[in-house]
Amino acid sequence: MAATKIHVSIAVFKGDPVDYQIFRHTMLWFRFADQLPPVSIDVMGPPQEFQFQVRENYDPSQSRDFAKEVSVGYLRVAMTKPQLVNLISQTPLENSNPEFNCQVWVEAALKRLQAQNYISEDEYRAGVDGMVDAIMEARDEP
Repeated sequence: MAATKIHVSIAVFKGDPVDYQIFRHTMLWFRFADQLPPVSIDVMGPPQEFQFQVRENYDPSQSRDFAKEVSVGYLRVAMTKPQLVNLISQTPLENSNPEFNCQVWVEAALKRLQAQNYISEDEYRAGVDGMVDAIMEARDEP
């Protein structure tokens, strides 16, 4: 498998059972320039029991709960899908922290990409700001 250029987005989903900010789910969504099927990476599970999840050939925008896509940009370095999954899977799961959730994990994964110069500081900030804005759009928030 040859290395390819990869576009990074954040997918934000409506909260369940109600669309509160705390219930909004986030994931990283990667699309490949060479037309490989996309891959989405997130953490799922109950609080303090999150597990890393890779979804092959998954288009978050097709979900009935999809709320918004936040474009981050292209990785500065081409890589293979296995290299990408390995890199992102190194983002720690902070299950000992009761405040940890998918939103915190996505921010940490983007920070890892920025710290290793795969994305710029501006792309990191724009991605996180866009994710926060999308989370704040929760319709059922009291």
